[in-house]
Amino acid sequence: MSRVISFRSAKASPGVTTLVQALALAWPIGRLVLVVEADSAGGDLATRLDLPAESGLVSLAAAGRRNLSATVVAEHVQQLDERVALLAGPTPGAQARAALGLVGDRLAGVLGEIDDCDVLVDGGRVDGGTPSPFDKAAEMVVLVARPTAAEVVHVAPVADELRESGCPIGLVLVGEAGPTARHLYPAAEVAGAIGVPVIGTIADDQRSAAVLTGHRRGERILRRSPLCRSAADLAASLTHAVIPTGEAAGTTGGTILSAIPREEFVTTAVSSNGGRP
Repeated sequence: MSRVISFRSAKASPGVTTLVQALALAWPIGRLVLVVEADSAGGDLATRLDLPAESGLVSLAAAGRRNLSATVVAEHVQQLDERVALLAGPTPGAQARAALGLVGDRLAGVLGEIDDCDVLVDGGRVDGGTPSPFDKAAEMVVLVARPTAAEVVHVAPVADELRESGCPIGLVLVGEAGPTARHLYPAAEVAGAIGVPVIGTIADDQRSAAVLTGHRRGERILRRSPLCRSAADLAASLTHAVIPTGEAAGTTGGTILSAIPREEFVTTAVSSNGGRP
């Protein structure tokens, strides 16, 4: 059985897709990872990674109208390396909403049936505070926000809605209060104001985020960057939060699809952008 974690934001755009991408890179060895783009506003990763558009959420929606299973899902994911695979969402929001309308409910239920795999769902913004089928099926819904007054005021009611729907919630903060970031609130204060525990903090590392999004080169230093170091710490925290003790340390064999070199997960985004800064 898989463990499903849904990543959402409230009103602003704190970088949920980039966070999920960094987490997949940093996920603990011994665990297979499936990234699912289920954002009704459209997906970004196929474009970032220069992947073919034929296979993904749209093709799954067409194939899974009558019968949707873990096997059918596997036929529509793209393997990014020996451990990470992607179910890519279409770029146009209208296509994403149509595909999710057709298979979203059933897909959310099927994800938990994939053997020995951790599923990271990029759900984008929470619309009107209403949990998605993926939120309801997840072991945890992770709300992503910057620790600013403007974002906290929007995250709090979303957290209340998710809590009332029975969704386990955790909070990940983008950026950390300090001498050079006095406009940010300490994690403890944010947790107290929202009533949700802070699982971890991801570095607000714009330079490394630009590498992941394909807007600049620098993949060689990416793994030593503040973004990826903090992503590794956060991945470990999330793994222990949703996976029973002992299972997280186990090894997993095989892949979701045939493997391609691990560097592709970063470098295809750069090459598709022509290496522009």
